[in-house]
Amino acid sequence: MRRQGFARGDFDTSFPLDDKFVELRASTDALHYYAAVGVYFTVLAAAWREADRKPGARTAPDGPDQLADLARVGLLDKQQSVKVSSFRRWVGRALDSRKSESERKARIRAGMSRGTPSDGGGTPSVSVARARQGRDGRDSSDEAVRLEGGAGGDGRLDLEAWLMVKFRTPTPAQRKFLDDYVRTFDQTGPARAERLILSHPDDPIAALKQDLAEFRAERAEAARKSEVPKPARRQNGINGANQDIARFFHQKAEEDEQARLELMASMDAEAKGAKA
Repeated sequence: MRRQGFARGDFDTSFPLDDKFVELRASTDALHYYAAVGVYFTVLAAAWREADRKPGARTAPDGPDQLADLARVGLLDKQQSVKVSSFRRWVGRALDSRKSESERKARIRAGMSRGTPSDGGGTPSVSVARARQGRDGRDSSDEAVRLEGGAGGDGRLDLEAWLMVKFRTPTPAQRKFLDDYVRTFDQTGPARAERLILSHPDDPIAALKQDLAEFRAERAEAARKSEVPKPARRQNGINGANQDIARFFHQKAEEDEQARLELMASMDAEAKGAKA
């Protein structure tokens, strides 16, 4: 059965600092580099869209030179597809979250059947209603879940995921951490947090902290590697080779001056002899 892909996908905004992109930029001209970047994201988008590692020749057939360069620096594999490690890290995580969808729904329904009354302290009440049939006679969904009085009201994906797995709103400290996490990843933050929360229902905070630490470590390492090394400090502004050259010209100047003085003395002696 063909796997269904994703309409949206994540990518690391610090990609230009990655060693492989830096190597690509250093080994080609600007126009070819930016064309290769476009081809890379075309191949990456296909991996998200198809949930599969399609060969670059199929997803970007008009960029054979760029595909070859991307494979040369290691951004794509030998088949010019997204590398297995990259695919598993990004698309694979999303697929794992989707695979456990039925288990999460069963857990939610089990919690709803037990009842989760609101205690006035921020715990939401949950109710289930059968979706009405549309005009075409088909159900728009199996069940419609309504979350009342909780953090799901603002529509953020990560907060809704939290309610789904914890059956309560996050504590103030947990909410602050979730807000900080989401801000770190800008527009993709809620969806990224949602996937981690749903795939780690027992301890979502620990999973988010680990992901945040790994992301920050990668950014710091990429920034460190991208720094231009400072030239070695030279003593008195002259290195060894320049000192030898300066010494040679100084000695030559002294020899020329001595020869000039000797020539003048000789000419004076000849003039005096002629007068005598």
